Amino acid sequence: MLTKKNTINLISKFSLILFILLYNEFCYAYQDKIVAYVNNEIITSFELNSRINLLESLNRVKIHNNQKNEIIELLIDEKLLSQIAKRNGISISENQENSYINDLLKENGFKNLQQFLKKFNVNIDEFKNYINAKLLLKKLIEYKIEPETDVSKQEVIDNLKIISKKYNNLSENSELKLYEILIYKDSDTPKEIEKSILRIYSLLQKGESFQNLVKQFSQSKTSKNHGFLGWLKVKDLSHDIIEAFGSKIKIGSISTPIEKDDSIIILKIASIKKINKDTALNEQEVKNIIYNQKLSINLKNFLSTLRKGSYIKVIG
Repeated sequence: MLTKKNTINLISKFSLILFILLYNEFCYAYQDKIVAYVNNEIITSFELNSRINLLESLNRVKIHNNQKNEIIELLIDEKLLSQIAKRNGISISENQENSYINDLLKENGFKNLQQFLKKFNVNIDEFKNYINAKLLLKKLIEYKIEPETDVSKQEVIDNLKIISKKYNNLSENSELKLYEILIYKDSDTPKEIEKSILRIYSLLQKGESFQNLVKQFSQSKTSKNHGFLGWLKVKDLSHDIIEAFGSKIKIGSISTPIEKDDSIIILKIASIKKINKDTALNEQEVKNIIYNQKLSINLKNFLSTLRKGSYIKVIG
């Protein structure tokens, strides 16, 4: 038989347990919110923050709040690709994953994965998710995009002189050192953004220093490094970048504004590596350039079609 004192103690214990359970649930809900729905799957704030931490560690840069939408869009694409891969029976084996990781470690001079993870302060699960997504994309390109990407003999003939002239006798493996000025589309009204971009471009045409304008206007993480975007091979240039550079790709060239999904950018070619070709591009080189451009366009269209046929909702 329960005494009054025992009953009070029992109620107190129950209340304490209930409080702990509710508190833990509240903390979990607070820490791990849903940031997006992708068909029947979700992307959580934990996934988002894990990916941000990974990219910050690997790239040694700070990802700011106005760049979070860019990471969410990347995770949405990864979810969509993962879903279509499952529907088509496409998967990444443990051996394929380990082989890719081992190659990555060798290329960067690491003895083992633990040394790499410690160096970059990276979580192993998120790192493997990241690698898996990259390998899935590669496989989907092989199975879905490459079979629909073709370059005819006539296309090569029609573009041989034009592309050779534009590439200024660069080989397809030549590399361009690129700098950028980037403005996010959600940073202001469309009218104000257009006004800013046109003003920046006008100043560049008048001879204003590219790096000075990077400091004043660029919203990219690259602005901390004078806008340095990286080295990009000629054969990997997308169609919109090639068009934006106009008649020739040469040192000092500045692109017209290039519109991306979430931003508008202006690029500058600061330097070129491997200018070791004395003759115009041959047919195979031109074919490779056209093929990579078409592959990039087809991948973009593939993702766009996936998005249109899917339920996607970003929260907040």
